[in-house]
Amino acid sequence: MRRKLVISWVLISSGLYGQTAPPRFTVEQALQRAMEANGALRALRQDWLAAAHQAEVARAPQALFLHWTPALTTGGTGEELIIAQMLELNGARAARERTARAEQQLAHAQILKEANQLLSETARAFYHALYAERLRQLAEAEVQRAEQTLALIRQQVEIGVRPGLDQIQAEIELERVRQTLSARTVEADTTRATLNRWLGLEQSARVNLEEPRTPSPPKPPGAWSSHPDWLHQQARWRSMQALRRQTQIEGLPDVGVQMRLEKHAQPGFGLIFSLPFVDYGARRKRLQALETATAAEALRLQTTQHALQTELANAHLQAQNAYQRWEAYQRDILPRAQKLLQSAQVGLESGHLSILQVLEAQRTARQIQEEALLAERAYWIAITDYAEKQADFAALWRRQHEEGTRNE
Repeated sequence: MRRKLVISWVLISSGLYGQTAPPRFTVEQALQRAMEANGALRALRQDWLAAAHQAEVARAPQALFLHWTPALTTGGTGEELIIAQMLELNGARAARERTARAEQQLAHAQILKEANQLLSETARAFYHALYAERLRQLAEAEVQRAEQTLALIRQQVEIGVRPGLDQIQAEIELERVRQTLSARTVEADTTRATLNRWLGLEQSARVNLEEPRTPSPPKPPGAWSSHPDWLHQQARWRSMQALRRQTQIEGLPDVGVQMRLEKHAQPGFGLIFSLPFVDYGARRKRLQALETATAAEALRLQTTQHALQTELANAHLQAQNAYQRWEAYQRDILPRAQKLLQSAQVGLESGHLSILQVLEAQRTARQIQEEALLAERAYWIAITDYAEKQADFAALWRRQHEEGTRNE
């Protein structure tokens, strides 16, 4: 018998220790996890490196040309081999490097723009999942309160203090809060699945989300010139300028060296003079198109500046309003709802309040508690939107990328 008890204890202990606790995440840890595990964010690191490699290609000299020309003449067959290397003394290589650097900046700006958006979506998913779980827990507490209310009403009906109609009212209210719990459970499951997708976890994985810090007033807006949208539009404009300059330089004369090998002659070395002669207007039309495109990008750059200034100011105003709303619930509305709930409980137990008064007080308190949670969630969503407009998430991604590059 003793051996059986020991074996049972070992099995139970091994089962308990074999269970893995769900991972815990703060919002900062969730963002770090997303940068390490999310496929879309990991792909941005590869795009960043690819843009750097593409810029290095432009630093190389122009390719060595090999011309082999067989011929059939009146004197018989012949062939000629020319190996040529253009020196690009007209500045074509430097122009090509400038264009490549501009395109690299454009690619980097696009990557930062996507990273800023993806990380902000991750933060929003975190807050939606966190407060959906808190709303579900609130609904569970309301079900327990409704069950306790129904049990007390039944006792009072049995002793004749209340009519049987009050019990029916309490049963209906219990079913209502159960339906609310069911809806909150579905919402919590779906928001958690969305967060798991951003974190690179299984859809059904359980996670524990830690409460954020106490809300505080948002800081004044910073400079908008570091926003990825501005950097991206500015890079597009500079890229067009560099491409237009490169097209102009490519039409200038150039000098190269060559080695000539001919079948019936001695090999020799010489110079090549390259001079565009007739391009049938293609280069001129291309320059006109690039000038028009550059002017259009300049207009877009100005529009982006005004839009970012407006969006940043609006995001700050919305964050301030969300904080004031949360503060009003915490300072005034929520404490009153708690007092109302306590008074209703006293009136229920003493029989001084009707069932309709008790249920209405419970509904009001429940609604206020839900509104307080929704106000807190709205604050953190507004703070996330504000941080996105200030490019805080892009800066976070860039720091993490630079640290990862140094560690490699």
